[in-house]
Amino acid sequence: MTVKVVGKGCDKYFYMLGEVKKIAKASKKDIQVIEITSGTDIAKLGVRNLPALIVDGKLCNEGTNMDREVIKEMLAD
Repeated sequence: MTVKVVGKGCDKYFYMLGEVKKIAKASKKDIQVIEITSGTDIAKLGVRNLPALIVDGKLCNEGTNMDREVIKEMLAD
């Protein structure tokens, strides 16, 4: 599973990145966490609101932070 955490370094981005990394580390699944912070890369992904979470190529969240349990559920699928 590939999880992209997209953002520009704001508090919401760092919160989401930290939660995703914690969940990935605790998971028994092979989860690759990729940080996307370049404006060019963000534009290529079509993300308009930050932070964003992309799981296996699917945009799952954009512009808001999610509770840890919601992120955990997304990564469990």
